Amino acid sequence: MEKRDVIIIGAGIAGMTAAIYLKRFNIDVLLLEKGIPGGQLNNTKNIKNYPGFLEADGSLLAKNIYKQVQDLNIDYFNEEVIEVTLDNKKIIKTKGKEYECNQLILATGRVPRMLKIPGEDRLLGHGVSYCAVCDGFFFKGKNVAVIGGSSSALESAIYLSKIVNKCYIICKKLFLKVEVGTIKEVENMPNVEIIYESNVKEFIGEEVLNSLLLDVKGEEKEIKVSGAFINVGYEPNFNVNSNIDLENDNGYLIVNKNCETNISGVFAIGDAIKKDLYQLTTAVGEAAIAANYIKKTYYK
Repeated sequence: MEKRDVIIIGAGIAGMTAAIYLKRFNIDVLLLEKGIPGGQLNNTKNIKNYPGFLEADGSLLAKNIYKQVQDLNIDYFNEEVIEVTLDNKKIIKTKGKEYECNQLILATGRVPRMLKIPGEDRLLGHGVSYCAVCDGFFFKGKNVAVIGGSSSALESAIYLSKIVNKCYIICKKLFLKVEVGTIKEVENMPNVEIIYESNVKEFIGEEVLNSLLLDVKGEEKEIKVSGAFINVGYEPNFNVNSNIDLENDNGYLIVNKNCETNISGVFAIGDAIKKDLYQLTTAVGEAAIAANYIKKTYYK
């Protein structure tokens, strides 16, 4: 069994930032990631609210952070974690190896909730998106749809209305779950149309999205759109916590001011935790806080 000071599960912006800080503190750290470095950051095309960047491509930002990880000779293994045991020792099992560590950082993030309907996987990145602010620019002057009836869905529609030709809001219920003032604002927008009591049955298109097949009050209806923004919420991506008693709220891990969970020596950062604001800037801050606390507490 391989032993490390700190193991980080997840190499999104939070996980990689924590690894950079720990390595600079001369602490032995290992990054485990089942996907590509950067995680969800790679799905973000246009970042305009990250300090120091007038405009940034998410995949390029992820690549640059990963380059910092490589330059510091931080061990990075592309392995999926299948089990975490936190009894007397902290044991992390992947499909191929088993590790033990003194401290563990969970930076597993969260993922957009999928509709799980035909065409969604195939057309992801080719018209289907989970982030209007990230990808809306690419549909300037075109017809698009926002799928969802929450306040965040309407915020997406308001944003898109300023750059697209027409924006449909596909709302499953007879009403929107938002403030009346926001509903009136949207209803008064000439290029926004709300389709109530509707569900998307299929994303239609070969190489790119061409239309949506809807079920509107029991009847099929097809609308022509070039972009569809799914906005039905997120869900935590930490799916190996069934064997451990980590305090959480609907899967989001609860941490203290030092980003430590209810289990000593186990930390959680980024989108994996319960918080009010899910942004790149907060993820980076939490990573620095956790790494600094580990240094001060365990490696004086």
